[in-house]
Amino acid sequence: MNANTEKKMTVVEEFVCSIDREQKKERITRLVPVFILVLLIAFFTILSPSFLSYSNIIALMNQLSIPLILSCGATFVIIIGSIDLSIEGAMALAGTVLACLIANNTTPYNLGFGAILIALAAGMGVGGISGLLHVKCKVPSFLLTWGISSVCTGLTLLLYRAIPIQIEDTRLLMIAQGTFLGLPILIWIALIIFLICLFIQEYTWIGRYIYAVGADENVPKSAGINTDRVKIIVFVFSGLCIAIAGILGAARLGRGDLQISTSRLFPTITAVVLGGTPLSGGRGSVVNSLLGCLIITVLNNGMIFMGVPNNVVDGIEGIIIITAVTLSANRNRKVVVK
Repeated sequence: MNANTEKKMTVVEEFVCSIDREQKKERITRLVPVFILVLLIAFFTILSPSFLSYSNIIALMNQLSIPLILSCGATFVIIIGSIDLSIEGAMALAGTVLACLIANNTTPYNLGFGAILIALAAGMGVGGISGLLHVKCKVPSFLLTWGISSVCTGLTLLLYRAIPIQIEDTRLLMIAQGTFLGLPILIWIALIIFLICLFIQEYTWIGRYIYAVGADENVPKSAGINTDRVKIIVFVFSGLCIAIAGILGAARLGRGDLQISTSRLFPTITAVVLGGTPLSGGRGSVVNSLLGCLIITVLNNGMIFMGVPNNVVDGIEGIIIITAVTLSANRNRKVVVK
């Protein structure tokens, strides 16, 4: 074996070793959220045995439903290397549009199922505008969607003019309060959306393209893939998830106003990143986001059991997202969020 061949073999061996290291790192990254979740459940159960009571498990599922729906949409946006900060504004807008157009105590409209469709269209429209401006005007997604959230907040305030619109449609209210097979209807809706997202991620062309765009946009672009279209579709889907969350939030509160989406943004991003989806994009999964949502939900519920003040809970969530972003950051990439 000559020196040139030995050199090539060394390069190949180093490459194989680097792949092995990455695979081991990936496996550890996937296991960390599971370990944290088990640790939290054990900790709170020791402090309060009633933590795992049937009533509290049902409460946990109710608390999990809306964050899981929001996280499913946010996951795909983050995988493509962008971020959607319009969650709170768009969610409030969709919920308030629904409240205005369904049986209520303020407006004469009662469009029934049509109100739900219009609210969904409003959320998808917000996502579509975000996606179009992001790809066509090359505006950074975090600045763009933050501004769009403010616009949505203003539109929401115009719709209800400081007097919350009370929903009087009993069928819609029943969705938020009812159960099916012993579990809240809200968690069934969230699980259906999660499974749809998992199917999209694993078995469809758009799922493959999402990862390709996030890993290196130039590669799919050179293969003739319309990466702009992929991004717009992802933002529209995120808007759809936000609208569904807004509808369910309005049904849960029984009214349409800004309170529907209060404190929804950062817990959603925290759940996605904490689950193992880095803000740099290219990696991640809705399964990871489910784990992240479970961690955040269990943590919040457990701290309520312990009587921890809300401001302390917010501070702890802030520390968690800073830690998660720091640990998951890919320092080899020049751009973290596009």
